[in-house]
Amino acid sequence: MKTTRKLKILSQILFFFCNFFIVVFFSDGFGGPFFFNRKYRILKYILCFIVPVLTTLFNILQEKSLSSIKNSTVIIISSFVVGLLLFNLLGIGQFLLSETATINHIAYALVCIFSIFLTVTLCAYKELIGAGEYEDFFRTFFIAYAPMMITVYFLFYVNYRDLAMDYSVNLIPFKGEIRDLLFNREVFSPMRSLGNVAFYTTVFLAFSSYFKKHCALMGFAAAFAISVLSEIIQGVWSFGDADIDDVILNSFGALIGVLIYKYLIEKIRRKNICSE
Repeated sequence: MKTTRKLKILSQILFFFCNFFIVVFFSDGFGGPFFFNRKYRILKYILCFIVPVLTTLFNILQEKSLSSIKNSTVIIISSFVVGLLLFNLLGIGQFLLSETATINHIAYALVCIFSIFLTVTLCAYKELIGAGEYEDFFRTFFIAYAPMMITVYFLFYVNYRDLAMDYSVNLIPFKGEIRDLLFNREVFSPMRSLGNVAFYTTVFLAFSSYFKKHCALMGFAAAFAISVLSEIIQGVWSFGDADIDDVILNSFGALIGVLIYKYLIEKIRRKNICSE
């Protein structure tokens, strides 16, 4: 009994501090320790996926509950949003107002948080936790995640733009961001693309929860509309690269959300209805 209690406490500590560290401190600088050094980008990419998966699974297996994960995730997301806004307002170090300064930091956070959500969803699908408890986690997660989506969207599309720069418009598919990702090995492209995909996956999931009927279709339409509108605004007002490839990548992220919703979340909710 004592050993079980100790493992529960250990699982809570590992989940909170490991994922808090990744979300709040992982960034890409020109030197310093590995969590701040861009030379270790691949290692950080692996950790921001593997660590949340393992710590979430360990916690669920020990607690058989989502209470600790739910509360910790809310604190982690809130800390990220407050910290990001505060550092930008103060112009501290790595968090100065520029797109390249924080783009990977945001991407690491998005991947880590999305990995937590996906792991919880898979555990609920495998019935390691109850469907009713998962539904409560789902609602709480997206209530906490909404300010993060708004903050990241604002910083990406408004704050991290240099009005003096000559931004481009690309209307030819696979000739912009996707080409850079596959062939040009542009420095920021992989993490930026991964961050976009993870962001729009959760955008879809957030919107799908607000519709009573045709949730998948309406959620995808909302995410697609936001993506298209963002590129149009960037192209018309010339404060960002308007790229059809971004719409494709963002739509791919929303499509992943559709698959998660249709093949995992809907089945979990059916089990919840049947159990009632």
